[in-house]
Amino acid sequence: MNDIYLIFYRKSKKYHSIWLTLSTKCDNFAPMKQKQIDRIRCFNRKYTKVLGILNKQYMGSSFGLPEIRVIQDIYLHPNRSANEIAEELNMDKGYLSRLLKNLERQNYICRSICKNDARKGIISLTESGIAIYHELDNSANQSVNDIYGHLSESQIASLISHMEEICSLVCSPTSDTQERDG
Repeated sequence: MNDIYLIFYRKSKKYHSIWLTLSTKCDNFAPMKQKQIDRIRCFNRKYTKVLGILNKQYMGSSFGLPEIRVIQDIYLHPNRSANEIAEELNMDKGYLSRLLKNLERQNYICRSICKNDARKGIISLTESGIAIYHELDNSANQSVNDIYGHLSESQIASLISHMEEICSLVCSPTSDTQERDG
């Protein structure tokens, strides 16, 4: 049996509505217990603190984590459209649009028209953007070393194994292999 809900939400000073169908019968899983939810949220809070991702500027750069992820995605996947970047990063298109405008204003990205489809805009890194990507990549490598460098080889192997297990449980199966390896 399915429950159907009409949901109203506000966006840009206008009210919109969507129909949402929720299945009340879930054969595959039971709802999580509050204690489990609390433990996962506690881990998430601790880990975001360890990584320092809540700061406005991340890894000593003038960028926040969203800008860094956008730059990284454009570098790893050249000639993508804004829609493809938004989909890959699961990022709000309006927010991504503002980030891209800012990166373009700083001369880190450029836009062009796709040769095969004139309706599609392509986003690429400029020479400055490529240089900043390499700086950020080096900073990220140093950050990983700073956070985990005190661990023994066996502890690092165990940590990586646990990270891969977490990804296998919660990450999309379509996640890019470059993302795992890079």
